[in-house]
Amino acid sequence: MAKSVACLLMTLIAAQALAAEPKPTPKGGTLDRAGAQACADLNSQIGRDIDAFNREVKKENALVDEMNALRKELPELEKLVDADNKDQMALYQGKVDRHNGLVTQINAIRNDLKAREDATNALKTRFNARCAGRLFRQDDVKRPKTGR
Repeated sequence: MAKSVACLLMTLIAAQALAAEPKPTPKGGTLDRAGAQACADLNSQIGRDIDAFNREVKKENALVDEMNALRKELPELEKLVDADNKDQMALYQGKVDRHNGLVTQINAIRNDLKAREDATNALKTRFNARCAGRLFRQDDVKRPKTGR
């Protein structure tokens, strides 16, 4: 649910940035103040999206490492477990449940990463179409105090 809300929020932010985008100008054309600022804002949004994507990848990698460790451990543990020993069975089943939970989490993160990647690629395409190769005055762009 939280990831769905995050994706929706990213989409709304992207839509807001797109509304302020400059209209395409001929290649090499000069952007006016509003256009230059819109391009700078779009570039900053792309940077924030990439940073968020990279943070999610790190989380996913940690979960994958944990899942792989359990995958190696479970077959060995299964050989040692006495099916009549409730404590051993509970330990083994707990690890199986953790493994299955990690698979579910990883799949959800991968779906979220795909959605983030698609949204960021759409922003990059718009940036390239409207901003790349355009001239602007540095004074026309307000630089954010934080972020990229």
